[in-house]
Amino acid sequence: MAIAWAASLVAVGILVGVTVYGAAAVRPVSPVTGATQVASLTERDRSAPEWLDDWWGGDDSDVTAYEFRGLTAVRAEFGLFSQGSDCLTLVQSDGVGDDGSIEGNIYSGCRAGAFPAVVQFTIDSSSPEAIQAEFGLGTAVQFVLDGDTIGVFVDASAQEADAGSD
Repeated sequence: MAIAWAASLVAVGILVGVTVYGAAAVRPVSPVTGATQVASLTERDRSAPEWLDDWWGGDDSDVTAYEFRGLTAVRAEFGLFSQGSDCLTLVQSDGVGDDGSIEGNIYSGCRAGAFPAVVQFTIDSSSPEAIQAEFGLGTAVQFVLDGDTIGVFVDASAQEADAGSD
């Protein structure tokens, strides 16, 4: 009888341990970021640069370019440095040469299943002056592709935290 009682205590202990581990191992992460949407890019840049043809094979029918604060956002079926389809690539507008060469940062992301293409970075001294002037150094920026629209989000909490520590 005592052995059965001890065995039941061990079984309960194992069951509680497995339950606690399972609950802790699959902790949900809140999708709420606190970021603010500052723009919806919906208008195609009609003066899309010549280099689009070089990068995407000469037929830009599946390529759409948008301008935002010194950045060119390009929606295409594939990305430069990302796997997948329905992709988003950001480059500095003034950093692309006539031959398609690039100076400056390049950001790229593609759709993965139900997840949209996302590009995000923190504004720094190498970012275009226009985006620095509007949002400030240290601001996190995120571009989310949704069909033919790109949502632009900013989270200035990192910048505000830095300002508060001065």
